[in-house]
Amino acid sequence: MLTRIIPCLVLLTTIQCGEPEPEPSQSDVLADACQDSCLKVLCSGVVDPEGDPNEMCRTSCAERVDAVLADGDACGDAYLRLHECLTAANCDEFQAWLVVEPDRVCTAQETVFASECPNVEVHDEMSAP
Repeated sequence: MLTRIIPCLVLLTTIQCGEPEPEPSQSDVLADACQDSCLKVLCSGVVDPEGDPNEMCRTSCAERVDAVLADGDACGDAYLRLHECLTAANCDEFQAWLVVEPDRVCTAQETVFASECPNVEVHDEMSAP
């Protein structure tokens, strides 16, 4: 009986204790956040992009992430916090943020972003995917 259990335990240990997945790069994390926010523009139904919105967001976000990373780690952190806030917003809140209404969500994160990322326009990136 014990001789049957040991090979099973070895097999389970090998499967469960395999190589851990590598941590995603900061660039990958920022690009994922950007794409989530970029695609959120579509939730209001106001924007009807020509072409594939996923591809447009990928291209736009790749350029945006390069600019953010060029401004340093603090900019990357501020960018991620802003996008996390925007991702949590509902469509109406996001639309209010997009058109820069005075009582919009995420203003604290936006202020930090503007301070840490002086070379990156915050509202420009999400006016349309």
